[in-house]
Parts: sequence; structure tokens; C-alpha cells
Amino acid sequence: MRYIDFRQSFAVPIFTSQDIKLLATDVTPSQLTAWQKNSYITKIRGGVYVFNDAKDNITPEELSSVIVEPSYVSLELALFRYNLIPEAIFATTCISSKNNRTHDTYLGLFNYQHLKPELYFGYVQQQGKFRPYFIAEPEKAILDFLYLHPQYNSIEDVKGLRLDIETFNDLDHKKLDVYSKAFPSRVNRLIKIIRNLDA
Repeated sequence: MRYIDFRQSFAVPIFTSQDIKLLATDVTPSQLTAWQKNSYITKIRGGVYVFNDAKDNITPEELSSVIVEPSYVSLELALFRYNLIPEAIFATTCISSKNNRTHDTYLGLFNYQHLKPELYFGYVQQQGKFRPYFIAEPEKAILDFLYLHPQYNSIEDVKGLRLDIETFNDLDHKKLDVYSKAFPSRVNRLIKIIRNLDA
């Protein structure tokens, strides 16, 4: 198959080995290797590729859900996206039901942290420019962060997060209470501390 025909087979610039089996069955591994050498495509990890002619338009969030499935954006990146923390995040932080892993890509680091199945909830689908992705609801992003960062254990630690309390107060606190029931007492105690920060 010619590259131009291969490119026209795909409507989005992110594709996987499974997509190739469905849309371009006669492409060989040697062709994929040659197209990488010619800078037509970039390999993100085994079985995940992007087309170079559009890769600068792909967002980290869109790519995150393809690199590791299932997964959803959470932790620092989600907190920043929801204006809950002020610092810009230079890694894409995600939750996965699979083991912890990190992938270094042209869009930077993608860090995936494992959550046990009973805590794998509280995320929504959003539509990116090319494909949908999953992101934690703001209430769940806070709980995920506190749970996976056990070094946060006191009021001083919580203050160090520099959470925007006004934004926090605007969250759905009924939902936060429901979600927090699945988490250990340390996380619930920290949520109580946050609620009292501006008291």
C-alpha cells in the first residue's frame, strides 16, 4: 500500500494496530518502519502511532486515552484544568486500572497511576478535536490526588497544595461526600480540613 492511500484511510491522526487491521489490512510492519524513518508517522508506543502532518494539533488529553486503555486524566492535570491549583502541569497525569507506568512522548511525559477497581469511577467523556477522552470530575480528581499522595497528612500539607478555596467551595459537595465514602479515613479527614481552611 502506498503511504498516500494509507493516510487517506484514516479520519483522525491517532491510530493503533487494531485500526490498521480494520482499515488497512495489507500494510506490513516493514512499511510502518519505513514511514517512521521518512517522518510520515511517529510511534508513541507499541501499537500506537500518530501522523506527523497533524500531530501538533493533537492534545495530550486525546492521546492519553489511547496510550493506555482504560484510563482517564486526573490528579495534577485535572486539578489544573478545573482551576483548582495555580501551577501549570508539564506532565499528563492519569488514572488507570492497569499497573503504574510512564511513557515519554513528543507531547511530554504521560504518568499513569493504578487505582483498584472499586475506586475506578467518577470520570466523564469529553470530545477533543479528533477523538473523545476521559477526565475525572473535579470532585474525584481531588480524592484521587489525596489518596495517591499519602505524604499529604496534615493542615500544613493541605495548605501547600495552594488549592483555590473559592473554586473548591463551588464544587458539588453532595457528590464529593458520596464519592469520598469509597476512600479511607485519611482522605476524608483531609477533605474536612480543606472545607475548614476559609472558616
